[in-house]
Amino acid sequence: MKLIFFCLTFFMAINATAQESDNDKIKAVEFSAQMSFSDVENFLERFKNAVKSNKCLDVAQYVGFPLKINTDSKVKELWNRTAFCRYFPILFSAKRSDIILKQNIFDMPVGYRGLMFGNGNFWVQPVCLNENKCTNESDYILRLKVVNLGE
Repeated sequence: MKLIFFCLTFFMAINATAQESDNDKIKAVEFSAQMSFSDVENFLERFKNAVKSNKCLDVAQYVGFPLKINTDSKVKELWNRTAFCRYFPILFSAKRSDIILKQNIFDMPVGYRGLMFGNGNFWVQPVCLNENKCTNESDYILRLKVVNLGE
């Protein structure tokens, strides 16, 4: 009987730790995105669908211009959709797109730069809609702001 009690207590503790861990991850995502977890999930679903379509203009809807592109030797900024579409085949090759499509929101590193895909290949950041007068979650949207090409 003591063995059964011990086993039940042990498994309940493991389950509680897993739930706390998920709650911590949710809070971290919400903090970095400056919006609710469900809003982040919705954005990521739409963004992944756009990437899966492999159409420049579909993905461009989720880009915050200027888009900063880091390479091993320099930094470039793309200021509009036209420039973005010129670089689209390089930025969203099959291998690089796969990084976005396979990213799990619970495994997504977060920080002051926003939400990271892969090993820093792409950064999605909150953007203020009201010219830096954001006070509520509804004042922000997520946009792709940084692409790192250096491998």
